[in-house]
Amino acid sequence: MAEGALGQGNNSSIDLFARSAFNRYYYAVYLIVNESISLINPTWSKMNHADLPEVLKGKVIKTIKDDIKRKIKNDVIPYHIGENIKQKVIHSANELSNLLDEAYRIRVIADYQPDIKVEIRSGTFLLDGEKISVAKMWKNTAETHTNSLIKAYKDVGLI
Repeated sequence: MAEGALGQGNNSSIDLFARSAFNRYYYAVYLIVNESISLINPTWSKMNHADLPEVLKGKVIKTIKDDIKRKIKNDVIPYHIGENIKQKVIHSANELSNLLDEAYRIRVIADYQPDIKVEIRSGTFLLDGEKISVAKMWKNTAETHTNSLIKAYKDVGLI
């Protein structure tokens, strides 16, 4: 989509096409994260976009921490394995939360702040300093971290 913007010819069309690309990259991340956390808890998939980062940093982490604590106490899993899993969840949940915050910020600019124009520098688009090439990688980053969350939840038997 971003590549199509360059072929538009005039700055207004380039701006519109590039904004659309940033917007789509955000929604790809949102849908990946939303679908993944619904595997953990189906009610989490029905929240507002703005609430998702807080759920990741709060409920997603707390749920697994509480379960790991119980399993260590009951000698179901060794302490070091539980701690390792917990640290992976904390890392991935925080990374996803930060990614969603930044991608949502850019999406809001793309959708609602036409006075902030898409810039073209060295053949790449930037919106409020965010490169389109970085936005394009949001999906891969989201998949990596959601896969880590799902694996951790499976490892402790929560899903």
